[in-house]
Amino acid sequence: MILDKFTPIDRENWERKELFELYTEIWTATTFAASVRLDVEKLVKTQKERGEKLVPALLYVFSREVSRDMAFTVAVRDGVVGSWEKMHPMYPVLNENGTFTFHSTRVDGDYASFYSAYMEEKVRTAGRIGAFASSMPPNSYIISIIPYMDFEGFSFAMKNPKYYLAPIIEIGKYDEKYTMPASITVNHAVCDAHHISELFNRVQRALNHPEEWQ
Repeated sequence: MILDKFTPIDRENWERKELFELYTEIWTATTFAASVRLDVEKLVKTQKERGEKLVPALLYVFSREVSRDMAFTVAVRDGVVGSWEKMHPMYPVLNENGTFTFHSTRVDGDYASFYSAYMEEKVRTAGRIGAFASSMPPNSYIISIIPYMDFEGFSFAMKNPKYYLAPIIEIGKYDEKYTMPASITVNHAVCDAHHISELFNRVQRALNHPEEWQ
């Protein structure tokens, strides 16, 4: 398995040192969620014109923007707090028997490379049943795309997320106005509301201008 760069954080000089300790040692297991509606009209129409699927485009955009902010890349590895250079999507795929299996596609290049890798993954792991279709990169984050359900809010209640620091993202069905619900659950030890706001702003800009990254 390819292992991406993991850079230890100098905790004594980390601007988030006290907040990290507060939410992992005192007020432990503190997560919060936020939901928004995104405008996907331009991207949906672009994908149809290109004859390409919408899901890999959404996975690419969210993965690119998640990886650009340390608030979403911090992890604890072998007891060391550090930051990954990039995050890869781990996404559930619904099986014919009603269960789901987690799949993963690495983001190692531009959109075209990711799209090809996604389609290859789809063929390579087709029909696999179980929790995971293959081994997941340690720097994965969960992103679920639920094309059959609209929602106004979505969050996860985790039993003990003390050191589960990666974001969890849910994307729902877009409506007739091309607005799509999106929700994110984060650990407050590494992420605040303004990080979420900035993330969704960057994602929306990318959705509005697919010509800039396709």
